[in-house]
Formats: sequence, C-alpha cells, structure tokens
Amino acid sequence: MDKETFFKTGEYFIRLVRFGASGGEGLPPEKPKEVSWRDILLLSEKHSLAALTYSALSRLEKKPDGETAEKWEHAYRVGVHADIQQEFAWEEIKERFSKEGIKLLPLKGILLKSLYPEPAFRSMGDLDILYEEKDFEKIKALMRESGYEYRKESAGSNHQIFFRPPVTTVELHRTLLNETSPFAEYYKDVWRRALPTAEPFVCELSREDEYIFLLIHGHKHFSGAGSGVRTILDFWLYLKRYGKELDRKYIAAELSRAQEIARRSAAPSIQEIARRSASPHVQEIARRSVAPYIQEIARQSAASHVQEIARQSAASHAQEIARQSASPSIQETSQTAKSENLRNTEPETAFNPFEETAPVITAETAAETEASLEEFEKTLKREIILWFSAENPTLDETGVALLSDGVYGRIEKLWDKGLKEQGKGRYLTGRLFPPYKVMKQRYTLLEKLPFLLPFFWIWRLIRAAFCRRKAAAAEYRYIREKSRKEKKSG
Repeated sequence: MDKETFFKTGEYFIRLVRFGASGGEGLPPEKPKEVSWRDILLLSEKHSLAALTYSALSRLEKKPDGETAEKWEHAYRVGVHADIQQEFAWEEIKERFSKEGIKLLPLKGILLKSLYPEPAFRSMGDLDILYEEKDFEKIKALMRESGYEYRKESAGSNHQIFFRPPVTTVELHRTLLNETSPFAEYYKDVWRRALPTAEPFVCELSREDEYIFLLIHGHKHFSGAGSGVRTILDFWLYLKRYGKELDRKYIAAELSRAQEIARRSAAPSIQEIARRSASPHVQEIARRSVAPYIQEIARQSAASHVQEIARQSAASHAQEIARQSASPSIQETSQTAKSENLRNTEPETAFNPFEETAPVITAETAAETEASLEEFEKTLKREIILWFSAENPTLDETGVALLSDGVYGRIEKLWDKGLKEQGKGRYLTGRLFPPYKVMKQRYTLLEKLPFLLPFFWIWRLIRAAFCRRKAAAAEYRYIREKSRKEKKSG
C-alpha cells in the first residue's frame, strides 16, 4: 500500500466512525476506490470500533461482501453479546451492593457508553468500579455468590479482578490509580469528591472531576504504550454532550495542582523502605541492592539466562514479534504545534500499519511524548478538530500514530520509554529486579515481610523462564536489536 492509499484508508475510516458516532444522520460516506473493505475492518477491530462502523454498512450503496462481510457481522454480534452480559452484570452488582449498604462509583466505559448512539458501539474489556476498601471482604463474598472467580494475583494491585464465564470481567478499584502513578497522591481522598445519585449507594463524580479523571487516565496510556482512535472519539462525544457546562476555571486549577503533585512524587527507593523498617537485616539487604553483588546478578542474568530464553524461543514466533514491533512512537514538539498534513512529509515519518515491515523512523518521530496534562488536553482538542470538525479529516503526525497504535497501544513503546529514561543497563536491571513498590503488588506477602524481596526476585525469574519465556525473549530481542542499531548509527 502506497502512502496516498494509506491516508485515504485512514481518513475514510475516521469518516465512517464519525458517521456511526453521530447517530447515522444523513447518508454514510461511500468508500473511495483505492480503499479496501478488508483494511477498514482491520482498523475497526484494531480500535474496538467494529460494531460502530458496522452500523453504517446497511445504508451504503456499495457494501462489503463475502468473508469480510461475515467477519464484520460476527464482530458486531460479539460486541452486542458482550454488551448485554456487561449491562446485566452492572445492574446485578448495583442491586446486590445496595442491599448490603456498599457504596460504589462507576468509572470509564460504564459512563462513556451513554454518549454513543447505542451502548454496544462503545465496547469495554471490563467493568471498572470504585469501592471503599473497608468493604472488600463483603464484596468478595457477594461476587463469589454471583458466580465470579476472584483472581488472587490481583490482590496487591489497585484493582481486584473478578471473572464470570463466558465474557464478564469486573475490575473493582480500591483506589482510582495504581500507587506507582505520579498522580496517585492527587486521588488519595477521592471519596470526598463523590456525589450521591438517584440510585441508592451509587455515587458519581462531578462532570469536572469526571473529565479530569478521564484526562489523567488517557494521559497514562498516551504517554505509555499509546492510545487509539477511540480515545479521541470518547473525548469528542464527552465534550459535545457536556463541554458547555464544564467549569473551565476549576478544571484548569485542578490540572495544574495534579501536575504539581506529579512532579513532586517519586517512588521510594529500597534504601528508603529499609530506613523505615525496624529490622537491621532489611537495611543490610537494601545496602547490598546497590552494590556490585546485585549488579553482577543482573549482568549475568541478562547475558546468559535471558539470552538462552531468547535462543530457545520459536523462530517463527520471534519473527512475527519483530515485524509487529517495528513501529513508531509519538512526539509532540510543542503544546501549540500547528496541525500539519503528512501527505507532504518524507516517507520515513509516516508509518503504514498495513505493510509487512514499517519504514525507518526518524529520531524526532521516535521520541516519546512527555506532555503535561494541559498539553495532552490541547493535543486531544487539536485531533478532535482535525478529525471531526472539518468535512474531510486530516491526519497529522499524532493522528498517524494514534491510527497505528490501536486501542491498547503497543508494548514496544513502553520498552522504548524505559530505555530512553534509564539506559539499557539500568532498564534491564529494573526489569529483572523490580522495585519493592511494584513487587509487593504481585507478591502481597512482601508487605508483611519486606526482607524477602531478594527471594521473590529469584522466584520471579524462575517463573518467567517457564511461564513467560516467549514474552521475555521478545523483549530482550527488541532491546538488543535496538541497541545494535543505535551503535551502528552512532
């Protein structure tokens, strides 16, 4: 696919999304000859918008047919089925929790569904609900009585996962954000912001606080693994519905406060954890964690153990990972940067997700976005204008990256971010021996016995060798290849 066809495909996809999200007013845009239905379906699935784009097909003069039409209809039916299951689960949870006097606050997709013409058009992987930590044991019993299985591995996280076959996953959040988030402190007393609703024991945030949380959540993905078209669509619909009633002065002040809190926040080091502990033994472990002893373990593990994992990984699987990983990151060069159409840029700055391999990316394009919340909001609004305000959408550099990333982003962008911020040595050491704050979420025993941290590091490496061999190999190969290219170019 040439660059011109790529842009026409992306722009037609956005036009179809806009038509479906607007409630199907008028007639949907007809497909350009250069665009294939297969690629539009691919993008629809990549961005979890297949049900929405499917809604426009029946009104087109020239519709997709054959296998593509069957796959599209299947994706739509799956989306509708999941929506019915999730709606039933949400109503059931509200009823059972309210009978027990348990307060809850719905988050993210549960709220955003109401902005779409049909709830099924806005898919969600799980139901996100905030609860008060004091109620967890009661909640766990209620969820089990309702047929849910508790995923014990989520015990140390900020959200506890419950699953009920065939498709219903519920994430019950004890806090809005993970404690490793720079914005965690901002939401320390989130229940003070909760407002009552007409439904007993169901709370909500004000429109302004809801918008701020959506921004902070979106910013996490945008500056991490990346975001997709649905993020821009969510904000467009939210601002269409509530934009005029939002208190902009309050939002600006709170974003500034949240950003300042994030700047001041820093994860405590192992030495700081040891200092707070009464045990001299823990202090000794902390002292050794920065000594050559631990560094040598990291070096040897990266040099031999991980290489062996990578060597044993199936060649075909690794090649597929390498193919998928050759993709660009986003860069915002200025918070007031003008929108520019990439049709006239050099080929290496525009990534084509439909090609077998990605073009070479320039250093500027590959740099990670580290925008503030205010800058992120400006980026969102710029993309909304480019995509949804004009008759014909325009793809700038950020738009191309969003189109390429998909709804959940790309893990390679997180790897790139870690390498950029820490360098190869520190990054690998941190991946092999994560900090206490991260480890205690997976191994909750560490909260009571933090001196066992080195033993859980070793256990984690052993489990990775048997349970995550291919994933570890893919990450190591990516890092090694990236380092090789940097040395060659340098």
